[in-house]
Amino acid sequence: RFVMGLAEVMALTAAGDYPAAERVWERYGALAAGLDAADVMVEAMLGLVQFARGALPSACAAFRDSISALSQGFPSVWLMLVAAWCAQAEGARGDGEAAAAALRSAKQAYGPQVAVFLPELELARAWERASVGQTTAARMHAVRAAQLARQSGMHAVEMRALHSAVRFGDRSHAAWLQ
Repeated sequence: RFVMGLAEVMALTAAGDYPAAERVWERYGALAAGLDAADVMVEAMLGLVQFARGALPSACAAFRDSISALSQGFPSVWLMLVAAWCAQAEGARGDGEAAAAALRSAKQAYGPQVAVFLPELELARAWERASVGQTTAARMHAVRAAQLARQSGMHAVEMRALHSAVRFGDRSHAAWLQ
């Protein structure tokens, strides 16, 4: 059931309905009380809500806590996805070392069983490169993330990736995003 909660938060943050995403996180948080495995998913939900709101320090803290627990026997799909989000958030706040560490975790957890989330991994690569000033590489990875997302019908991820590419200096997509 907590995986469904994470999916709800993903959908609501993609739609920009942060208050509703926060209510979902709170509802699942109450259900998770005392259940370690559930707490991990609730922490990932919190990280995603905070990331979407631009509260990068608290998002990164929640993601790091979740990654630590997810590394202890959870299915790799969740570790890969949360680590990719963490790399994006750490990169966005300019912490290249933390972004690189999170990206390493995401890449280690990546495999064919989580290929659906490859656009998030590519976006993590973009933000990690941006955090160390490599904007040309960041643009390339962001555009690649957008292409992969488009091919998979992941329109919200495609928009985030194109927005990132624009932030990294690729103005060719700016008009399309309006």
